[in-house]
Amino acid sequence: MKVFILFALLFSHHFAFAQKKHAITITGGVSLGVYEAGFLYEAIRLSKKDLQNGTVFTGASAGAMNSFISILETCSPDQKEMKDSLFWKSWADLNIDDFYYKEAKKKSSLLSRESFNNLFSNIHSYWEKGLKKDCKAYLALSVTRKNPLHFIKGKKLLSPRTIESFYFVITGRGQGQEPEIKNHNLNDGSIHAYLPFKKSGNFEIIKNIMMASSSFPLAFEPEPLAHCLIYPQEPQECNKSKLRVDNFIDGGVFNNGPLDLAYKVSKSIGKIQSTDFLFFDPEIQNYPLAQEEQVGVKEKSVLSNSMSFITNFILSSRSSQISNFLGAHPQIEKKLQLIKGEIPLASDAISGFFGFFEKDFRAFDFLIGVANARRNLLKKSGIKFDFNRSSSPVDQFLSCYVALQDLNHNELKRCNFGDSNFSILLKVALERLFENCRILKNTYIPENKLCHFSQGGGTLNNLFPNWSKNYQKKKTETSLDFLMRRLSYYQFEFKDLGLSKDEASMGLVKVKHKLRKAIENAADGQEIGERVLLKNLSAPMLNYLFYSPNFSEKYLLFGSNSFDFGISNVISKSSVPGLYHRYNFGLTLNGINSYENAGKWNIGLVPYLGYQYEIKAISNPTIQNRLELRLGYQLSSKQKFKMGVCNVPNDFAESFPHCSHPIIAGVVGLHFFDSIKIQIMYQKAIKNNQNNKSLSYLSLLFGFVF
Repeated sequence: MKVFILFALLFSHHFAFAQKKHAITITGGVSLGVYEAGFLYEAIRLSKKDLQNGTVFTGASAGAMNSFISILETCSPDQKEMKDSLFWKSWADLNIDDFYYKEAKKKSSLLSRESFNNLFSNIHSYWEKGLKKDCKAYLALSVTRKNPLHFIKGKKLLSPRTIESFYFVITGRGQGQEPEIKNHNLNDGSIHAYLPFKKSGNFEIIKNIMMASSSFPLAFEPEPLAHCLIYPQEPQECNKSKLRVDNFIDGGVFNNGPLDLAYKVSKSIGKIQSTDFLFFDPEIQNYPLAQEEQVGVKEKSVLSNSMSFITNFILSSRSSQISNFLGAHPQIEKKLQLIKGEIPLASDAISGFFGFFEKDFRAFDFLIGVANARRNLLKKSGIKFDFNRSSSPVDQFLSCYVALQDLNHNELKRCNFGDSNFSILLKVALERLFENCRILKNTYIPENKLCHFSQGGGTLNNLFPNWSKNYQKKKTETSLDFLMRRLSYYQFEFKDLGLSKDEASMGLVKVKHKLRKAIENAADGQEIGERVLLKNLSAPMLNYLFYSPNFSEKYLLFGSNSFDFGISNVISKSSVPGLYHRYNFGLTLNGINSYENAGKWNIGLVPYLGYQYEIKAISNPTIQNRLELRLGYQLSSKQKFKMGVCNVPNDFAESFPHCSHPIIAGVVGLHFFDSIKIQIMYQKAIKNNQNNKSLSYLSLLFGFVF
């Protein structure tokens, strides 16, 4: 395999990158940035020399970080192994636990950025080691102003300045010397945003702009950024007299794929005609997604309709800039090369956040990026892939991946699937692809050969005879439910979530638990009103991600004749079905209305222990049910709380609290948004009293779950 790589490098001038100037736009994608990182690592490794003279990189959010890292790796004087590369080191350890706030303080976001310090420490060391002398690259980043700018120098702008762009040129000075970074002016008559760069010691400024571009709204706090606004015809200097500090958030809010910035930089350096534009978005695949076919399907409720509208609105706002740009520049669309995904990624669930919960997800997606880059770059170069296996598991996977994507039946026979987490993720990714493509309309002819094979009725059993035959997606099953069911079937080990192979079905429950913990940690730093609201809304909000019963609940209920206080816990935390079986204990007060009737209190205190069951089929994120059987013993104040005394002469309901006796109770409860509870409770004495009366008690209660 090493001979093959050397051969590829010697003929790298045949690659798509060769002899051309390139402008590479990298979108934001939350944890999908790790897939971008894998692709960029391999693409740069195979085409490094052709990228060292004026390549333009543009990005937003995670794409901004990967763009900057791309420049450092491109201009690095040496080639790092995969696990030693800055791409891998920057993404490998970004786990959700590291984003929690460690102390209660005033916060304006759910997650902390302190974990990014280690990430930037690695990048800083690369920066200080220096880049190859005269290696030059352009960098353009998109950010969003938290508060739109309406005035500049006292003059009202025609339209608020919300989207901001920064342009830089980075040049290596040789090993051991910090690279040079300067603001780049487009000379197009527009107002430019400059950063206050010095001759050296600029890394903290670079860190700030990276933090600003990746400050995902609500998740992370806005980033204050010192900058200057430079008018045309003014001296192009960002000094103290011009500095202003404004708060910025994720550049992907309105310009997630800043292709327009790549065009502007290329035009400013006079390289439009000789530049090819590459666009990298992890959400672009070479096969259509099945849910895009569901035109005309009505939403089932006002809430789901509203959520659908908000989701589509956000997606539209993130991509509106590129749509408008391509509409105004059709000549660029003809030169545009899309880097397309070929297989579902492990991190793509939960709007791209899933990768932050499991390192193995990130490792898998990184290698998928590597495989995609190697296969496609070699294919464009005319170099035939060498399927000879080496002892390296990575090379074995790459060979299998290429055989799959080319539908090479001879080589597929040599594909082996084990029971490691990596093999499980590959198997589930293939099942997700086949199930997506199986239900596509025949009016589509997918570019993806595997997808087209599935669309035509082919199954994974046709390719691999020993494949499980029960992998098909159920009609009522969401994509997320299908993903988790198959991971559970193969017994994926969620190491970072602390789950064994037998507990794989609990993956999403643990994810929800971690998200709730993040919200509650953030709530601790808020004023009392916001703190209570956030903590009580966290569970119902997360139910719309995935509904599962809470591990533990406290409840406080009030009625016309009873109070009910208690704690309810799940019996088992090892499986999702086990969460629907619970035990509870608490205290009921009967007869709280007795004062009105008798002029004094005659109450019954009932400590109890109960079993609760939730009917899964009729619970949903909005309304949950509880069926309960309780055993308790009532101690009556009328009998001075003595046990076994129940000599009331009648069986009226008002007499029930006057007895000290064992009781059994049946309870039906409804939870609304995991916060409000309505409960009907029927209590009955286990045996007749001394006067042979059978006593019972009915209560209707309302209250809160917390």
